[in-house]
Amino acid sequence: IETRYCTHDDGTFETREIPATGHKYGEPVYTWSEDGKTCTATVTCEHDKAHVVTEEAVITSAVKTAATCDKAGVTTYTATFKNELFSAQTKEIEDIPAAGHEFGDWVVSKPATCEENGIETRYCTHDDGTFETREIPATGHKYGEPVYTWSNRTQVW
Repeated sequence: IETRYCTHDDGTFETREIPATGHKYGEPVYTWSEDGKTCTATVTCEHDKAHVVTEEAVITSAVKTAATCDKAGVTTYTATFKNELFSAQTKEIEDIPAAGHEFGDWVVSKPATCEENGIETRYCTHDDGTFETREIPATGHKYGEPVYTWSNRTQVW
């Protein structure tokens, strides 16, 4: 309200209504939890700092990158809001633990012989490109019982 007083008579005045300026909100501030499971949006009116709008987001998540045996995976968290002052936000977090290698059974890939070592191999059940090998010791010679063969020779004198 605006009031105007008469300069000749202190008791006379008139008033008029000043239209409200309306809120003029600044840029929203988005505050994510460290784990990406909550997000709060806040805006403050530039005309009156006491006018603050705050909203908790609805969070959804999706795997962006699956974990591998030795590398963590990434989850994309998306925050959506009902209030039009706020826009959807995303946050990516490397929060899917690496699975670690799990190896199958040992398989002979080169048999050992009497004189040469052999090789056994086993592959990761999650990642065919990862494998381990180990040596199979040479068996060494193992001779059985001797076999004697006599020949029938005739001697001439």
